Amino acid sequence: MKTPRKDLIEDLQQIDAQLDGRAPTTTAIKKHGEYSLTAYYGEFDGIEEMLNAAGINTEPQADYGGTSEQELLDELERLASELGRTPRISDMDSDGKYTGATYYNYFESWNAALQQAELELNQESEISREALINDLQRLNK
Repeated sequence: MKTPRKDLIEDLQQIDAQLDGRAPTTTAIKKHGEYSLTAYYGEFDGIEEMLNAAGINTEPQADYGGTSEQELLDELERLASELGRTPRISDMDSDGKYTGATYYNYFESWNAALQQAELELNQESEISREALINDLQRLNK
């Protein structure tokens, strides 16, 4: 049985109320929502349409909501301490005070934010050809 659109919208609004002004992500919907993502995607064409239907602001906040660089770094460090490892973007989206997108917007990349916080990178995005060949050869042994 298909979930009524009205119920999905109400669920999104409840999720939004829990997120302290952050627009819900698919991760937040899975974690906090009453309905599956399949129910949402059966009614809406994507996250943007879902949020718009629920009247949730999806515009990025150019001033980062008054959030300073230090506040963003402190949150990264808090989450790293809580997890016992370097947070991933998905960790920040689901358990952090800010979204991964905020870090991308402010620092231009997740790795740049991790470096600024002096945390170990959990994924290198610029691997040299030589390093890649060496790893492939090592794995082939």
